[in-house]
Amino acid sequence: MVTSSLCIFATGTVPDLTPPPDGALDFEDLVVFLQMWNWSFASNGFAKSIPTIAKRTLTEPSLSLVHEVPDNLWEWDGNTVIRLKGQVADELMMVEGLLSVDGSQMRLYRFTNGGALAGHWSSVPLFVQASDDSSQYLVAMVGLGNRNEESEKNERPILTFEADLAGKGTQTIALDYTLWRREGQVFEVGAITLAVENLLPTQFALHQNYPNPFNSTTTIRYELPKASKVQLRIYNLLGQKVIRLVDEDRTPGYHKAIWSVRDSRGRSVSSGIYIARLVAPGYVKSVKMVILK
Repeated sequence: MVTSSLCIFATGTVPDLTPPPDGALDFEDLVVFLQMWNWSFASNGFAKSIPTIAKRTLTEPSLSLVHEVPDNLWEWDGNTVIRLKGQVADELMMVEGLLSVDGSQMRLYRFTNGGALAGHWSSVPLFVQASDDSSQYLVAMVGLGNRNEESEKNERPILTFEADLAGKGTQTIALDYTLWRREGQVFEVGAITLAVENLLPTQFALHQNYPNPFNSTTTIRYELPKASKVQLRIYNLLGQKVIRLVDEDRTPGYHKAIWSVRDSRGRSVSSGIYIARLVAPGYVKSVKMVILK
């Protein structure tokens, strides 16, 4: 962390530095910005508001937090993705904000540049500071280099990050933000919130296979509320094991297995009724499946 009160690329002392008015935002301006940003963090820590919150604009916020809910939970990788979206105005040069969450129920990680500002500036570095208790995250993105005056508006998010939800139900993310013009002036300050639903299953479940009846392949879906050692096996009506589809540790979430009506030796099985049996810690369930050839 930079704490020096001197900067070779600007006049004055931290936090009152003035970069040279050369008409371009470049590496020198980034150094000035880092000096001032790090001084603010070192001096104020993770306050419940950012310095300009007292100047909050009364207009409708131009930014929004969006939870990217998967269309198909059975194809979901289990990651909770949050995007910061908003129309990137021509004058927007920097986004600064403080994300606040219940650190005992949610942890934010994997912050990435969403690409919205990249269409306007040569480079858009991203800075993130996390509090020790994972309850607050100070973020900043600043456009550097020559301004692209012919840039087109795009639908890409400004910022993307992921959330690890430890608790069940719905958790809240709050963002206090400040938007800066290319001239270094604040033009909007606001606060937004997002209720994030934990999409992970709350209990073990084995679903009826589909299609059923079937003649070539069928899909067996199951849900795990926590990481578990799972066994999914197929039996005939005599109780004989036909094949072991799953026998391994699985992450919490929505899973599926496909059976191609073959036994453990790769031989095609005959028409009839078969049993799919799922075994997980404290949970056992079976469903009947019908093969018609």
